[in-house]
Amino acid sequence: MKINLKLSHYLAVALPATFLLLGSLSCGKDTPTPKPAPTPPVAQYPDSLAGTMQVNFLHHVDGQPLVFDSQHYLNAADDTFSVEYLKYLISNVKLTNTTTGKTYIEKNSYHLINPKENKAGFDLAGIPVKDFNQIEFSIGVDAYANSRTDHSGDLYPDNGMAWDWNTGYKFMSFGGRKISRVAAKDYGLTFHVGTNQNYKTLTFPLSQTLTFQKNKPYTLQIDANLNELFRSPNVIDFDLVYIVHMGPNAEKVANNYATNMFKIKDISQ
Repeated sequence: MKINLKLSHYLAVALPATFLLLGSLSCGKDTPTPKPAPTPPVAQYPDSLAGTMQVNFLHHVDGQPLVFDSQHYLNAADDTFSVEYLKYLISNVKLTNTTTGKTYIEKNSYHLINPKENKAGFDLAGIPVKDFNQIEFSIGVDAYANSRTDHSGDLYPDNGMAWDWNTGYKFMSFGGRKISRVAAKDYGLTFHVGTNQNYKTLTFPLSQTLTFQKNKPYTLQIDANLNELFRSPNVIDFDLVYIVHMGPNAEKVANNYATNMFKIKDISQ
């Protein structure tokens, strides 16, 4: 009985002291201070100082103005044809300074070119105040965007460039008629080229170094010769090839539009 009384007395004195010690140790610890969120980098050249450039595509057929429906043209295989529509997608536009390696890459860079609807160009904005002497762009849509349905730029289902039967886009879309001596023997031409292997990137050196700055826009004129779509390096004979969607003939047409169809014509400010 005496032992129990002594033990009770010990516990009554020791336990409160222990809790007091632990509490003081706990309160004495430093509370971690949360790190401040990193400050976003400040652009060297804000949009208020950025330059712009208008890019225009000048369409013709071996020097003749491109006139839809009524005008007749002759291709490299001596086929007479007319043009009902011409549409294609320009993507991933990039300016480069080949000396410094500095680049400007356009965001959401997908542009529909449709000259029949007077859509023959686009504007580049937010170009930093730097020098550039090379332009790069692609015909078609890169594999990542070509497999998705969340649309950017001019990629939307009702632009006439989305496939009806599959995910993805037509990169180059041409429609016309093969003209015969006897009208009853005329027939349609349909060239719809897409799929990832026909995505082509074109790079052009510029004839002058472009120095961009606010309120001093540039205009870039790009020559687009429709007849090169059927000529070089692969001559397309409309008697043999008049409907193209995919396969070897689509690859031939894609190699043609990647070779000589587009050339830099003029740069002005």
